Amino acid sequence: MFYFCYMKNIHFTLIIFSFCLGLIFMSCGDDSTVTPTTPPGTVLFSKDSISVWLLPGGFQEGTDSVYFSTQNSGGVSIEFTLQSNADSTDHAIGYYGIYTNATPAIPYFPYIYFPVNEPFSTNLNFSTGTTYFSFSVRLTVNNSTTAHYVRLINIKVTKE
Repeated sequence: MFYFCYMKNIHFTLIIFSFCLGLIFMSCGDDSTVTPTTPPGTVLFSKDSISVWLLPGGFQEGTDSVYFSTQNSGGVSIEFTLQSNADSTDHAIGYYGIYTNATPAIPYFPYIYFPVNEPFSTNLNFSTGTTYFSFSVRLTVNNSTTAHYVRLINIKVTKE
């Protein structure tokens, strides 16, 4: 009788041990093949605004900029609204720029000679590695009798 109970317990123990060992091996995997990806529609970067405001007076100049960097972003969409009350080449000239390592390069139209309130949108592609964006504004005022400004508002970089 003792031999029968002992053998029964050994078999039961071996079955439980084999089951636990099987669970351990089945739960093992190679996580190195999983590459995290950013889903489309994810906002990678956003900023309310960058701006320069100059009061009336003699010659003045001001700048503002913001920089963002990430890894392996792929395709992105850039959006913002450009606003300025620059009025001429004599009193107030505004400038804006987007600098990035994207392909194709962003067309560069930096000069603002007249009041503007326009949305800007473009799609860009990046190769693997570091992705960077720099948004900047600059304003030059000479003997103006009114305050002037240039700004980018609602800046957003979204994964495509």
